Amino acid sequence: MLFQNQPPSRYDLNFKLFGIPTRIHPSFFLFGAILTFRLTEINPLLWLVAIVCVSLIVLVHEFGHALAFLYFRAFPAIDLQFFTGAATPDIRIGERWKRVVCTAAGPLMGLILAGLLYASLEMDDWPLRAGLFGKVAFEYLFYGSLILSLFNLLPIYPLDGGHLLKEGLSSVNRRRGLQWTLQISIVLSLVYVAYSLGHMTRKIPEVGWGIFVLPAGAFTLILFGLLAYQNYQLLQVNRRFF
Repeated sequence: MLFQNQPPSRYDLNFKLFGIPTRIHPSFFLFGAILTFRLTEINPLLWLVAIVCVSLIVLVHEFGHALAFLYFRAFPAIDLQFFTGAATPDIRIGERWKRVVCTAAGPLMGLILAGLLYASLEMDDWPLRAGLFGKVAFEYLFYGSLILSLFNLLPIYPLDGGHLLKEGLSSVNRRRGLQWTLQISIVLSLVYVAYSLGHMTRKIPEVGWGIFVLPAGAFTLILFGLLAYQNYQLLQVNRRFF
């Protein structure tokens, strides 16, 4: 987690998602509001629609992890806070291949959502007929699901791609796998910081493939700066024990 886990508060939104205990901390909605703030210039109601869509995207992602845990008879709980999410099982998943499946299930669920939305658009141009609100909802749900899923597969710890990298490297060297993962994560995080800074100063164009574009801006600059620092700290702790 990028931020310290927040204790329960009376402002939390608690419910069960198909039987899975789910908590949404107020800070999660705050970050969603910050990310979509530009829509206030058009219509405050559009801003609310965007916040709901962004929340649904992250919730669907974590629900994918949770479903995989349930399949392996581990009962999870979902916690969303500070625009990060976590689906935590009640027991540790022992076999490596099962952990890989549980990790990959989150991005896969997001890609499935994006695929279903794209298929619905091909069959019927409902976003266009739904007006501005429908168009904004579709764009945030489709592009948000696609970007979050692929973005999360970047091999940077503790993103899903970083966890997959750790499992792969640990299978090669159990003792050094995490250390190698953290070192790679630091380098790649700093590369992304440079990419974000270069894009903000208009010296580096956005990098993308097809409709997927690696996001770059103040948010990613701060995010990957924090990731680089967090992984550096974890690396120092890891070296003390090994």
